[in-house]
Amino acid sequence: MCRGRTVFRPKPAPDLIFRALDALGASPSDALLVGDSAADMEAGQRAGVATCAVTYGYSPREDLERFPPDYWIDDLRELSG
Repeated sequence: MCRGRTVFRPKPAPDLIFRALDALGASPSDALLVGDSAADMEAGQRAGVATCAVTYGYSPREDLERFPPDYWIDDLRELSG
């Protein structure tokens, strides 16, 4: 994937996560990746960020369990609180 002059490897490479952290001035311990695919969970783990899998998205739960997330949610509103 290319954004401007920067080339990123696609997920599960953690490139985009590192770029976002850098742009926000954040560290991996400040972040939570919320995703619906095994590639999301693997990318988050490779970047060292906490991961949260949604049960209503693209992939079946069995796929997400290959890279066990730190959290599971059934509804995005569960993130508030």
